[in-house]
Amino acid sequence: MIRRGALRSLVLRSLSVAYAALGLDRWYGRVLLFSRDVTASPPAIGADLPLELRDLTEDEIGGFCRARPDVGEADVRRRLDAGYRCLVSRSGERIVGEIWLVTGEVWHSALKRPIRLAPSDVYVYNSFVIPELRGRNLGTARSRLLGERLCAEGYRRMVYTVAPHNRPGLGPSAKLGAERLGSLGYVRVGSLQLDFARLHEGGFNWTRRGRAGTNALSLPTAS
Repeated sequence: MIRRGALRSLVLRSLSVAYAALGLDRWYGRVLLFSRDVTASPPAIGADLPLELRDLTEDEIGGFCRARPDVGEADVRRRLDAGYRCLVSRSGERIVGEIWLVTGEVWHSALKRPIRLAPSDVYVYNSFVIPELRGRNLGTARSRLLGERLCAEGYRRMVYTVAPHNRPGLGPSAKLGAERLGSLGYVRVGSLQLDFARLHEGGFNWTRRGRAGTNALSLPTAS
């Protein structure tokens, strides 16, 4: 039996694939920008399965990729070599998902522009839970565990983006008290590209992208 949450997630992901397949993302794209203060205690939200987060190590890459055949081993090694971190979600010894972390500056593949982070920020992306376990609060419980871990490591804020149509991705944000900072996006007309940032602090800004690309967007620091 397919859970309602898993079915909804499948439908929305299919719409996202269709949007890209039609080439609509060539002309316009937008993501919602969120942050969460990891020094604040979020509500106690658990999952109906035991959950543990572990850093992916060099000797575990092969096993991880066998459990996640859609993830290429070369890409995983490239990211780890670049200083990114992968925290693998496990229930017992079973891999049930993963989430990637980066500090300093991150290249946002959907926006095709870099985002510069404050020293106390961590950008999280590629948050994944295996399809058969979606709708069971694993993503929210993992986000809570991740916040506790980042706080213990001395960070203050977790930053991430969510596509506007990805309603399952908005669930953990609402449950854990994340703050929406605004939205980021781009508009293309022929060879002209304009990047925009609509932030609650700083208003609405346009940046014309030149031939050399675009400057990194610096996020407002945590208050």
